[in-house]
Amino acid sequence: MGNNFLYPSSYIEVYIKFCEKQGIKMSAEFLTCAEKHLINDFEKKSGIKVNKHLSFAPPIKNEFTYVRSHVSEINLIFGVNHNSMNVLIKWSSHSGRIYEFHDKDINCKDIFFWFDNLDVALVHKYLYPKVSLPFKLKDLTYELIVTRINMDCTLEMALKEGVATENITKQIDDFIADFNHQSEKKDRKDGVLHNWKREFVDSKLVYELDLGSTGAVFLKKILVYFSKLEVFKKIEIC
Repeated sequence: MGNNFLYPSSYIEVYIKFCEKQGIKMSAEFLTCAEKHLINDFEKKSGIKVNKHLSFAPPIKNEFTYVRSHVSEINLIFGVNHNSMNVLIKWSSHSGRIYEFHDKDINCKDIFFWFDNLDVALVHKYLYPKVSLPFKLKDLTYELIVTRINMDCTLEMALKEGVATENITKQIDDFIADFNHQSEKKDRKDGVLHNWKREFVDSKLVYELDLGSTGAVFLKKILVYFSKLEVFKKIEIC
């Protein structure tokens, strides 16, 4: 399958013909461009390199929905190993043109695609059922517990005794702001963290994060950053 995960390139015509049998006309140009964008979006949000265990099943007519708009969308079945999950694929354009999935004159520099509701935790569970994170971390200075990973992520952090809490929250907030700034400078290559809030609950520092378009990219970086601070006894992702 190579780097393709929408479908094997050699079977693109078979894929399109299957769609046509369902009354759904898709163009090779649309699918090829969509794949380029979706691979980047998937890897950024999940922290997982695309591989032969990931694929899109051709849509089935009575289960297929399509919204044509300035932000268009279709629903598809995403296969992970022998499991499957529903995903919503959206696309828009810089020019304002409304592209349809049967169009052949696709400007791949104008149109852009993304996963709207990718369940990163479920993808990771299906791919690596015995591993808790979609990336490797070693030599952390705190105990890490992974209960759940999702786009809405909560970090519960137990501080070591004597740590100045005001200084720590400022450092974390500055780290998040700098991450967003650096990503913006690279045309949001690593996505941005849309919203976050913090509070102290039962002597724990709790951060609620909307990972938005950042996914595992941000999560890995901030966990490594926490380790460098050397102020935490335990961190739970829940």
